[in-house]
Amino acid sequence: MVSVPVIAWSVDTRATFSTRSNDAGVYAIGVTSGTWFVRPAPLPDQPYIASGEPASVTLNTGQIVPDIDFTLMAADAILHGVLVANDGTPITVRGWANAVNADQSVRTGAPIDAGEFDVLVSGGTYTVTLNLPDAPGFMWNGTPQLATVSAGNTTPVTFTLIEKTAMFRGGVWDQRAAQSVAVDGRVWAWDDGLRTATDLKAGGVFTLPVPAGLWRLNYDIDPEANFLKAEGPRQYAIQAGQTQNVPLPVLRKDAELSGTVALTDGAPARGALVIAEGISPEVQGLSLRAPVDDAGRFVMRLPFGLYNVRSVRVPDRGLINPAVQGVNVPPNGSISVTLYYRAPDAVLTGRVTLASGAPLTGVVTLHAWNGDDGYNTTIAPLNGTYTLPVIAGRPWQMAASFETLQQYWVTRTMVAVPTPGAYSQDLALVGPELKPAPVTVLINPDEDRLIELSDGTRIFVPAGAIPSDGRVILRVTALANAAHQRNGDVLGLSYAFEAYAEDGTPLTDNFNEDVIITFSYDPRELAARGININRVKPAYFSTTTNSWTAPDSFVVDEDRQQITLQINHFTEFGLVGVEGVNQVFVPMVGR
Repeated sequence: MVSVPVIAWSVDTRATFSTRSNDAGVYAIGVTSGTWFVRPAPLPDQPYIASGEPASVTLNTGQIVPDIDFTLMAADAILHGVLVANDGTPITVRGWANAVNADQSVRTGAPIDAGEFDVLVSGGTYTVTLNLPDAPGFMWNGTPQLATVSAGNTTPVTFTLIEKTAMFRGGVWDQRAAQSVAVDGRVWAWDDGLRTATDLKAGGVFTLPVPAGLWRLNYDIDPEANFLKAEGPRQYAIQAGQTQNVPLPVLRKDAELSGTVALTDGAPARGALVIAEGISPEVQGLSLRAPVDDAGRFVMRLPFGLYNVRSVRVPDRGLINPAVQGVNVPPNGSISVTLYYRAPDAVLTGRVTLASGAPLTGVVTLHAWNGDDGYNTTIAPLNGTYTLPVIAGRPWQMAASFETLQQYWVTRTMVAVPTPGAYSQDLALVGPELKPAPVTVLINPDEDRLIELSDGTRIFVPAGAIPSDGRVILRVTALANAAHQRNGDVLGLSYAFEAYAEDGTPLTDNFNEDVIITFSYDPRELAARGININRVKPAYFSTTTNSWTAPDSFVVDEDRQQITLQINHFTEFGLVGVEGVNQVFVPMVGR
């Protein structure tokens, strides 16, 4: 037996460590006290497969737990893939090939090099998929292939790629000044599983070759530029041989919003963040952020228009967010606004149980939020009793969750809080619902890598994206206890994406290029909660500001019921429902 990597990770602390077995298969990993999940992680060129769930191990300080043994399956068969053009000519591209067996107990893959790949598997039937970077002139059509192989044999798998016979071209356009703009940015396009992208070139222009089809095109602008993108994804039907001109509209940051953010006693709200969300037609959908300094001041440059302005900060059960305000920022001018954090004057209290009558075996996480941006959170201990301070005057939405490694229970309700005082609300958690098991892999950062969870959530990491000189541990963990807020009401689960060096050191620098994350959504859940798909966005959660942040660009594929974003860092991500953009809050601040 050759040396095989072994990985240990903690869901509680999110720490990760790895080691390698010796040639006899013996390994040891030094960790801290607590509960750890352990599993082997054979490399793509090693003739072994790890299947099943990871081992769960709890250790006290100074304790050694022996005999955490694993039996690997022999990868004694090969799926040999070749990528060709429509006429059978080999295509020499790079990427990643992924193979999954019927019950999804085996997920493995291998890099594509010079248009070929060898995925080492045990005998059986596998679904084979590809993930390609921007291959010059060609794309994969997104259709998986079934391949059956017996022990000791090789099964060929041929993927015929699609030639790029059409083209998008265009440039950045200041829609208010009606003139071209030279800025940096990126353009990408999707068509029923196909995706391709390019950077903006000098002068803010681009060309993007694609196959004929019905394409959705989106773009992003350098956040350091004095412009913001002004339009979301657009759809184009393009024929073979056609060149489609596409302007990329932007808005100049030609106005200024400033002001003061204070705590209940008037002291500066240090460490808070101010968020301005555009709601008038030309700025609709824009979201800008600015930090609050030690004096409680903030300032941001932005296009003129009507905005909802709010503030968030690290959770404090004794403080409620300021009421969100509508602010009219004048053209080529400035305006100031003052936001005050609020002291709770009411309390929600009650007991949380499982609807099935089974006992709780862990803490329950509760979140409460209302329509003027009020928010608070707490946990209920094993006896299920909770208290949660709030503000009177508006009804409060509540969400509560309890989770284990593989299951979760949830409930949602609304509580009227018309006047100050105490309001009783018992909660019965419904479930269990299944959670996908955490996935942890060891990768070479110089190779493309695709990681997929059993619920369809997946991430593609291009070669060279993660800034690391050595191998990298990637981990994806599904979570049920994500924060719920007015502008971030989570649908289903959220997901923690994490990267570590082999010694367990977190890798926190921004990536060299974007990774691609795809989430699946359930239209039945949207219908049950009265949420239109147009009000659903992918977002990441900032623990520093206690707020969900949606990226400027993402693509919704209603046919496949998927939402895809590109992002240059890891944190907790999920799909969130947001309020309608036509809602304007008072008091209105004007000139």
